[in-house]
Amino acid sequence: FFQHGAEIFSPLTHHSRFQHFAIMPGKIDQSQTNKIFVEGFDSKDQKEPIVVKVDDIKTGVFVGNCTGPSLAVVIEGKIKNLTVSNCKEVGVVFDDCVTTVELISCKKTAVQAKGSAGSYIVDKCDRTTLYLAQDSVKDKVVLVSCMSTSTNVVHSTPDGEDSVEHAVPDQIQSTFKLGEKTEHVVVVPDAE
Repeated sequence: FFQHGAEIFSPLTHHSRFQHFAIMPGKIDQSQTNKIFVEGFDSKDQKEPIVVKVDDIKTGVFVGNCTGPSLAVVIEGKIKNLTVSNCKEVGVVFDDCVTTVELISCKKTAVQAKGSAGSYIVDKCDRTTLYLAQDSVKDKVVLVSCMSTSTNVVHSTPDGEDSVEHAVPDQIQSTFKLGEKTEHVVVVPDAE
């Protein structure tokens, strides 16, 4: 709220030039070819999981600006790529991803692959948990982490009876000495 002369403006109720401040409900936008946008959902308004059905393997899914706690996005079908951006306390579950799963600027976010996904990027995130599919781990999963903290990766044991959790290092120690090659050592957090 702010005052202009004798009139008090509220960005939530005033309908002139301040209308762009209004709170918008979440939406699923499929208007672009091969792209689905899931944006602006809040668990205060959205109690049930958000289900997105993908029929074309060329389709990428973007989940952005969603807020939990306990907000779930379920993506059914094989997708080209998945981007989760600026989400907080959100869980995303998908079947298969052909290229890359990318998380950007998220907090307390969990992503689970039910089928296959071999490449992940976690960029500027805090408290991320990745649940890897057993089929993907049998082959190989590559994770690139940049400027992120408290990233954990969970996958099943070889017999499928239990799960294993791995902490992704948050720190790299670099040593510089005149006349010698620069040394970089990954600092692995202690499991406590």
